[in-house]
Amino acid sequence: MRRVFLIIFACIYLSGCGPKPEEKANELYVKAQLLESQDKPEEAKIIYKQIIDEYPQTTVAVKTSEQLALKNKIRNNIKEVFNFGETYQEPPISCRSNLGAIESACAIYYASCAAGGYTPTFPADYTDTNLYGSGDVPTCPEGGRYIYDLSKGEVNCSIHGKPL
Repeated sequence: MRRVFLIIFACIYLSGCGPKPEEKANELYVKAQLLESQDKPEEAKIIYKQIIDEYPQTTVAVKTSEQLALKNKIRNNIKEVFNFGETYQEPPISCRSNLGAIESACAIYYASCAAGGYTPTFPADYTDTNLYGSGDVPTCPEGGRYIYDLSKGEVNCSIHGKPL
């Protein structure tokens, strides 16, 4: 009788009474998502790869694989668009300060238009010397050209871009 019981137990256990691959993959996925929400992307990436390697036939593995591919594509696009990585250089403090001074002057102009009862607009040209108390228009110390967006009152440097 004992032998029959052990055979039946073994058959039931081997037939799938243990954790199913989809469930285990889903548990790992939830853990990886939690790690990402805790700003631990490298630890989450290890678990995502574990899901793909150990449970490749699950829907969670397929979804995870697609998400990782999309994240890599987005990361590569960001590096390309904003010229990050090895070629990106944070602007020197003086360039950042100058960009801030220009944007501040444009914001003050915008606010003074509104306070004066006029339609608030940014100045047509950031190089208007009346915007700055000293009369000197800030420039990039490394020879970059400032690019002004009239619709937002924002300025970018042709060499350094927009400081992060």
